[in-house]
Amino acid sequence: SCSWRKLNEKEELNRSLQLKCEDLHLEAQRQLEQNHHLKEEALKQYCFQIQETKLKHRKIRMKVENRLHQLMEQHKNLFTIFTPQRLPAEIRSAEYTTEQLLKAEQQKLEQLTNLLDGLSLTQNEEMHMDTFVKAP
Repeated sequence: SCSWRKLNEKEELNRSLQLKCEDLHLEAQRQLEQNHHLKEEALKQYCFQIQETKLKHRKIRMKVENRLHQLMEQHKNLFTIFTPQRLPAEIRSAEYTTEQLLKAEQQKLEQLTNLLDGLSLTQNEEMHMDTFVKAP
């Protein structure tokens, strides 16, 4: 009976330890699943951030490429206008325009001089008339 009692106690202890072991195993399994879930969430977040960064870089690259394309077009346009073959004609055109502007300026100066001379003459005539009218 003493040995039966010890056997029962050992069996009870064995069951208790098995339950404790199962509880620990379940807890470890739960923590592993939780860790796995957290890792998956972190991975999703990192993937999202990577995609967001790639999109930003793509937008920046598109802007730079568009600007580069515009500059290349401007360069082509300038190159077609200012080719070495056209340079002498462009210089002649600029010189002709300068001559025309100088002639126009000279005409304006002559007109201004004539107006000033006319004004001066008119003032002199008025002064003579004033003195003639005021004379006793």
